[in-house]
Amino acid sequence: MDLLISVFQWVKPGLDRQEPEMIEAIKKIENACKKNNIKVGIHCLSPSYLKDKLSNGYDLATLASDIRIYAEGLGNNLKEARS
Repeated sequence: MDLLISVFQWVKPGLDRQEPEMIEAIKKIENACKKNNIKVGIHCLSPSYLKDKLSNGYDLATLASDIRIYAEGLGNNLKEARS
């Protein structure tokens, strides 16, 4: 997300970017890392985006964040308790 904010101020913050400009910027960073023998990693929101990155040679991909996972789990538990 730091890349997004610093390069593309007109885009709302978020993960799993699909904008052509972001895809191009991510690919440029990925290629530079691989060329210089630097591990490539990315923070993902969805399992499908994570799977895509890992299958395309990324060394590390995280899924969501602790707070997002916690909030989702708590929300699901509250829905169940209220039903």
